Amino acid sequence: MKPGNLFKRMVKRSVCVHFHIFKNAGSTVDWAFERKLGRAFRTVDGAAPGDRLGADAIENFLRKHPATRYLSSHQFRFPLPVMKRTLFLPILFIRHPIDRALSIYAFEKRQGGITPGSRKAEQTTPAEYTRWRLDQGAVAVLADFQTSVLSFEAGEAPGRPIEPADVRRAERNLASCAVVGVVERLDESLVCAEHALEPHFKDIDLAYVPQNVTRGRPATIEDRLELGRATLGSSLMDELTERNGNDTHLCLKANEILDSRLDSIPDCERRLADFKARCARLVRS
Repeated sequence: MKPGNLFKRMVKRSVCVHFHIFKNAGSTVDWAFERKLGRAFRTVDGAAPGDRLGADAIENFLRKHPATRYLSSHQFRFPLPVMKRTLFLPILFIRHPIDRALSIYAFEKRQGGITPGSRKAEQTTPAEYTRWRLDQGAVAVLADFQTSVLSFEAGEAPGRPIEPADVRRAERNLASCAVVGVVERLDESLVCAEHALEPHFKDIDLAYVPQNVTRGRPATIEDRLELGRATLGSSLMDELTERNGNDTHLCLKANEILDSRLDSIPDCERRLADFKARCARLVRS
C-alpha cells in the first residue's frame, strides 16, 4: 500500500481549527467556510469574554460534536490536541497591526455600546480610545495582541510582557498552520487555502462576500496609515507602532510564508483570476 493511501486510512476526519483573531477578517473567512460546509461548520466561545480555550476544550467539543469539520473561536490558543485518527488543519490570518488597531476603533464605534470597548469608542476620539487601550497593559487589544494569541497558552496570564522565547514560539505556531493568511492579501490567502485543503474537502470553494467591513476607509494600506497618523498625531502613532513591534515582525513572517506557498501552486495566476470571478458573481447574486 502506498504511504499516502495508508495515511488516508489512518485519518478518520480532518478538522479545520480557525484561530479567529479579532478584526482579522475572521467573519469573512468563517462566512466562506460556512457557505461550503453547512452544519459541519461550528463556532465556540467560553462563558466569559476573557476565557482562553486550549487543547482540552477543543477535544471535548469535538467529541460531543463528531460531525464538525470546521471549528472557529476568538479564544483558541495553541497547542492543538492530539486525537486518534483526527488531522487538525489550523487556520490563522495575520493583519498589519497598525491597520488592525485603526480598524478596531471604527468597528467598536458602530457597534452601539454593547461592550465596554464599544461604549468607550462612542465616548472618545480615535486618539483617546487608542490611549485607553494602550494603557491596559504590556499586551493589550491594540498592542502585540496577535503575537500573544500565537505564543501564550490557555492557562497563561495574557497581560505579561512578551519575551524573545514567546516570539520564537509564535513563529513556530504560525509556520505549523495549514492555512496562513494575510488580511491585506485576502484573495491570495484564500486561493492558497483552497489549494492546501483540496485533499481534505471535496470541491472546496472559499469565494466570499466581505463581512463586517468599515465603509469609506481608504483603499490602500499606505493611505490608511497616513490617515491614521493625521488622526492620532505623530507621537501617539509612533508609540502605537513601537508597542506592536512583535506583531509587525509576525506580519512580515506571514507574508513570507504566504509568498512561498503561492509559489508552489501550479498555475497560480489562473487560479487567482478564477477565484476573483467567483467572488464577483457572489457579490452580484
